[in-house]
Amino acid sequence: MVRGCLSTGTGIFLLPLYVRGNTEADSYIIWTHGGPGSSGLYYGDIDEIAVLHDDYRIVYWDQMSSGGSTGNPDKDDYNIEEFSDHHEAVIKIIQNRYNPKRMIILGHSWGGFLSAYYLIANGDSSLATERQAEIDGLLYGSDVSTHYQYIEDAGGMLVQRNRNDELTRELAPRMLFFSPFHFYNYYSNQNTIRSCMDITGKTLANPNQPNLSSLTVPTLFIAGEDDKIAFKYMSEEWFDMLGSYSGSDAEEEEYFKMYRNCAHAAFLDAPDQFQEDVVSFIENL
Repeated sequence: MVRGCLSTGTGIFLLPLYVRGNTEADSYIIWTHGGPGSSGLYYGDIDEIAVLHDDYRIVYWDQMSSGGSTGNPDKDDYNIEEFSDHHEAVIKIIQNRYNPKRMIILGHSWGGFLSAYYLIANGDSSLATERQAEIDGLLYGSDVSTHYQYIEDAGGMLVQRNRNDELTRELAPRMLFFSPFHFYNYYSNQNTIRSCMDITGKTLANPNQPNLSSLTVPTLFIAGEDDKIAFKYMSEEWFDMLGSYSGSDAEEEEYFKMYRNCAHAAFLDAPDQFQEDVVSFIENL
């Protein structure tokens, strides 16, 4: 594990980075987790994702107030610009330490929003994103666990519920006893961030903010028809905003993937299709 020490104006945050996969690979995938306030470290132990380790190196990391990260952020630190600066620091750490030929950012849920924001503001890298998520802080309410339960009851988080239960049984003991991940923090951090962070209006369609039309790097957009967090029509609208493509039917067929029988976690609901599309996207860059 590589641990990155990031200093901000109000303190020092230690954000864990876990680099796994093929040590000979020249393509590095930066896995940017959702939330905000979730964790990225456990994804590498999910078989449906770990299969990518055969051909690529994947960088799993925890954002501020997420997973196994440490520090004492002030409420004023919870803003998209701060998260974006941390994302940039992670990119620089990987560049300086490994000097990869290619880096692909793969963002899920909130991570898709953050990745797109970072790239528009700073980057010229390629982006493989599973979700370009417009986030409205008012959507979630004050109790994240209750909100998640509503989504799960509606079948909008994951269609393959049995697989989710299996992963809970497999990963929970490892995360509890053999990782810096803290289950209480998993929910308390998300509640804290969303109570402090003004992300209402911080959408990528806001002309006063970095705009999706400014994102011109190659972008793969994967969405689920049954997603109850980022609904189908929202995903279609976001893809149409991208400046990466001219909007032709051929481009949409190649770079916009709407998975059937799939909710908010495409890599679990449709793992074979997800792996095939991600690999094809990377190999054709």
